Amino acid sequence: MSFSSLRHLPGVWAQFLAICLTCSIAVPSAGQISVVGELARDHDVAPGSVVFGEIDVHNPTKAPRQAKIYQTDYSFFLDGTNFFDEPSTLERSNAKWVQFSPSFVTVPPGQSVSVQYEVRVPTDSVALAGSYWSVIMIEDIPDDSPESTLGDSADPGEETELGVRQIYRYAIQIATHVRVTEEYEISFAGVDLEPGITGGQLLRVGVENDGNILVRPRVWIELFNGEGKNLGKRDSEAARIYPETSVSYRFDLSDLDSGDYEVLVVVDAGDDNLFGGQYSVSL
Repeated sequence: MSFSSLRHLPGVWAQFLAICLTCSIAVPSAGQISVVGELARDHDVAPGSVVFGEIDVHNPTKAPRQAKIYQTDYSFFLDGTNFFDEPSTLERSNAKWVQFSPSFVTVPPGQSVSVQYEVRVPTDSVALAGSYWSVIMIEDIPDDSPESTLGDSADPGEETELGVRQIYRYAIQIATHVRVTEEYEISFAGVDLEPGITGGQLLRVGVENDGNILVRPRVWIELFNGEGKNLGKRDSEAARIYPETSVSYRFDLSDLDSGDYEVLVVVDAGDDNLFGGQYSVSL
């Protein structure tokens, strides 16, 4: 596979692409608390501003459930790794701006309790620009945990598993965006072929956010055979990419015959920010 340098797409390519041209929802799970709504909360802010929000913690069971609430930082990379470091570890962490209450909840059966949060953006001598984020973690507390104050209040219909304790956590991203000077910069990394689960091959494209603002890009490929015939466009699933993080996009090529192909990979980061790379692929 060969690679031509990443670039903003100019002229005819941009016109051609213009012609051709979200967040997870928590699903309640039986036997534990759940978080209702989106797992990423975005706020446009300015230095000195204050914003408020709430997180609904629901108990779908027939017995009281408890949860603890705390903060972490959050980063992720194209190799599939995720890191939940101590708050304020990352340079762009906003953990110190975020206050929340309570830090421990008891949720009655079939009901919900709200965790309130407040974000106070500092007025700093260092200019703020771009995206800053951290995570509020909602962690279910098993009834047999030393942290539980419920005692033996498990649902009589539930079986107890000896020697195994599963801990369920929901990570709610609290993202703040200071949109004074937005820098959109995308780079490609780790572009290769890998085996598909059911056979054939996948084109894996690593995308890194080298700018200062969160992007939720549309990413797709245009395929051309050895005669230059356009074989169509293939889209990927959407993903959030914070500054200095990266993700991998995968495109199924299992329906293609063996041979040589040209692949144009396009990242549309919004606001007319198009990035592209051209590859030669042999299957």
